[in-house]
Amino acid sequence: TFMTNPANNATVWGTVVFAGTNVENVSFLSGWKWSTNAGTTWTTALSNTNAGWFLSLDTTGHADGALALDVRTTNATGLEGSASFMVYVSNTPPAAAFTAPTNLAWVTNGITAYGGTVSSVTAPLIGTWFSTNLGGTWAPVPNGAGTWATNVNVSNLANSTNVFWIIASNAAGRGATNFVTNLIDLTPPALSFAAAYSNSTVAG
Repeated sequence: TFMTNPANNATVWGTVVFAGTNVENVSFLSGWKWSTNAGTTWTTALSNTNAGWFLSLDTTGHADGALALDVRTTNATGLEGSASFMVYVSNTPPAAAFTAPTNLAWVTNGITAYGGTVSSVTAPLIGTWFSTNLGGTWAPVPNGAGTWATNVNVSNLANSTNVFWIIASNAAGRGATNFVTNLIDLTPPALSFAAAYSNSTVAG
């Protein structure tokens, strides 16, 4: 009994189809069973004969981390073959958040520092990206030690309200997004004297 999908030690999430081969050259295969708790309990199913076996497993019922799948195949004489496979469950997506500027804060500098936190529990982060146009385009931003930071030129967004997005992705193919809305005002208020009082002499 061999597993052909997914690869041994693969990272999986959601519902996964496990598949493999059965080989019986003398007798015939009569059934197979599988276990995900080290053989404490077994689920029995009919064999797919030499064409192989498959199992659709919802991994959301299992904790993130290593998951061992044990498979046993039986032939007509009662002889049994077994195999064990290991996968890593990653149903917890990464997390990404803003810490500065805060949501609905005023932005008054043409170049503004944006930053926040980023994390991934069960698979390494592979990247963090930032968008100023509702995800129309994304620019990679540095991340490390649980934080991300980037300087954003908001000059072309002056005197408007804009939504800024962050997205993080991990090696398991999971992603997470977050956003803040900021009010951008780069124009200081105007102050002047009334023309009638310009160069006037005052007393008292």
